[in-house]
Amino acid sequence: MSKYYCKYCGIEYSSVRNLTLGGCSKNPSGKYHVPYEGPIKSKYPCYYCGIEYSSLRNLTSGGCLKNPTSKNHIPYEGAEQSNYVCKYCGISYLSIRNLTSGGCSKNPQGKCHEPLR
Repeated sequence: MSKYYCKYCGIEYSSVRNLTLGGCSKNPSGKYHVPYEGPIKSKYPCYYCGIEYSSLRNLTSGGCLKNPTSKNHIPYEGAEQSNYVCKYCGISYLSIRNLTSGGCSKNPQGKCHEPLR
């Protein structure tokens, strides 16, 4: 049986239909759950700060100071890579955490590098 998760709150559902019918208080741009479209992993890094948790639910329950649109961590939905590249300036690091720890003068929404998916 397939499992589907909300990318903003980490709640698990048995179908995309059931997931998208429910409301999500952590979705910054709407009121419904949004499916997580990344691979199932042993650890889920935050897209904005790189901190890792063992489940989507644990990741999304924590606060993220680097997220420009909401207060919570948002999962990185790309596959694991040997290098993570900033989508604004092209600099690369071995981990998302190292990439997002530095400032990016070309990022129009914030101060930090953001990984290319």
